[in-house]
Amino acid sequence: MYETILVAYDGSEYSRAGLKEACAWIKRHGGTLFLMHVIYFNEEEFLLYPDIREKRFEQGKKLCDEAKAEITKHFGIQAQCILKEGDPSEAILHEAETLKAKLIVTGTYGKKGLLKRLVLGSVSTELALNSPIDVLVVKKPCEECKGDYNSILVPFDDSVASRLALKKAFRFYNEYGSSIHVCYILPRYQELIEFYITPSIKEKIIVEGKKILSSAENMAKEAKIPIELIMDEGSPAEKIVEIAERKKIDLLIIGPYGWKKGLDRKLIGSTTEKILHLINIPVLIAKEE
Repeated sequence: MYETILVAYDGSEYSRAGLKEACAWIKRHGGTLFLMHVIYFNEEEFLLYPDIREKRFEQGKKLCDEAKAEITKHFGIQAQCILKEGDPSEAILHEAETLKAKLIVTGTYGKKGLLKRLVLGSVSTELALNSPIDVLVVKKPCEECKGDYNSILVPFDDSVASRLALKKAFRFYNEYGSSIHVCYILPRYQELIEFYITPSIKEKIIVEGKKILSSAENMAKEAKIPIELIMDEGSPAEKIVEIAERKKIDLLIIGPYGWKKGLDRKLIGSTTEKILHLINIPVLIAKEE
């Protein structure tokens, strides 16, 4: 499925977690691994410290060499290292296109993103939203990396993005036998626009939720793939994380554009962005079937 993988690497614990996940996948399923380190600094910084560019390239090369040695030692695989200068997300996306990569792997927060994560502006979020290919976002290093994802959760709202995510999950089932859980979270409209929900309105919301899940069920039946349907109520991101923990999910697959309702994005950012900051398991942002 992922013959060529590009890992965004800055030496942080988060990017090391992403690298470890990618190495486990390559060792299990084969493929080519590229390690990319981007040198980033602004013009003001360069004027104050004119020799900083050369030093950062030296540091970047050292980081990559150390990572390559560790990869060979622990996973027995080879990786190619790429050093580039510029905006991290833009450089990574450009290189992915050049390499014809099938997957970008990134830690939840790169160094550039540490100061920006409160406004959901990390490099990983930029990649997740702007990449034309799949992006795997990893926060926590796997304890026993095996390169397999046996239990997958797909948040579903019948949008184009969520249908794409479900089709990607079907590929994991067909190729690796992964079990698939599909959830829909009933929105609490009264928390957003402050009105009282009557029993009849509540029933209509539930009916709509069942209709949405039936669409996922029909997709699964057509593909002849078994799935488990889950409906819950609350804030989508928090509930998705809760379900993932309860079901012992080891991979979340989600579309790139957040929840179906635009109001949620205006108030708190897209569901995708919130999940990336809350969840500890890998999140695959599906861009291609």
